[in-house]
Parts: sequence; C-alpha cells; structure tokens
Amino acid sequence: MHDRPQLNADAMQFRVPAPTRRSMVRGWRRAALAVALCCAAAPALAQTVVSYTGPAVPIPDNQPSGANAYVQVAGLGQITDVDFRIDALPGCDATPGNPAAGITHTFVGDLVITLFSPAGTSLTVVNRRGGTRENICNLLLDDDGGFPSLATITSTTGQTVAGSFASDAPLLAFDGQNPNGIW
Repeated sequence: MHDRPQLNADAMQFRVPAPTRRSMVRGWRRAALAVALCCAAAPALAQTVVSYTGPAVPIPDNQPSGANAYVQVAGLGQITDVDFRIDALPGCDATPGNPAAGITHTFVGDLVITLFSPAGTSLTVVNRRGGTRENICNLLLDDDGGFPSLATITSTTGQTVAGSFASDAPLLAFDGQNPNGIW
C-alpha cells in the first residue's frame, strides 16, 4: 500500500504537484522563508524568518493540484531579499519515510515547489531536481549567495538532497514587494 504524503512546510504557500511515479511520499516536515526587510523606520537590513507551524498537510498522489500550505505575514516592511529553506531534524538520511527529513519522498525528482507571494508573484523554486534521491534534508535556496544551481544535483539513489543552492527561479522577483498577507 502506498503511504499518504504530507506537507509540513514551515513557510509560505507551496504547491507541490502530485508525483509522476508510484513511490512512497510522506511529504513536508519543516521549511522556512528568510526575508530581509528594510523600511524607513529601520534603515539597516534586518532578517525575519517566517515559518509555517501548522499540522502536516498530505500531498495527494496523482493529483495535478498538489498540496498547499499557507502562512499569514503581517507587520513587515518592503522585501529586499528572500531565501527559502527546508530544515530537517538530526538523523535525516535517505531512509524512506524518515521522520527527521524536511521532505520525505522516495524520488525527489518528482517534486516541483512553487512559492506564491501576496502580490500574486509565483516562482517555481525547485523544478524536478535530484532524480532518484530520497528525502530533502537542510536545503537552502539563496540566489544572492553565489551558490551552485540546483541543476548541479545529480540523480543518486541512496542520497538526500541537501546543501546550499541557487533556486531554479531567481528569488529576487520578490524584492520590492510588500510581504504582508497570505503566502
């Protein structure tokens, strides 16, 4: 029997299309969005981390609508930088269904992760990267950090997706937007 996937994102709205292969998908555990803000009242840059803290959200199998998780953001100034992070607990590895993983999935190359801002901007930050790797552990997407592209991740069974990378779509598309509202 196929386990039900779950979305336990600790950030924004994610739309994850249904996997294209039959595989065990438990889903999201933890993720966060780091937003650097600057406003008239605070000329120095300050970073604010906004996290989803709700219950697990199942990722349906073979449904194009995927799964969504929402976060309400309030009281923040104009966006100057956005980084996206998927966090894992100690013990995250490629074991199928590992509860320490940020996202548990037996074929991470199936996953498409899209981030939607309150202003209506949508960016596909992960587009089917990692091939046959299992689970996502401690992944940072930062388009300003000089990190390699997600396209450099090879398809290696028995390995997780982890590390710091530039997102598939540049996160700078959110710069200058008002972050307040539902992501």
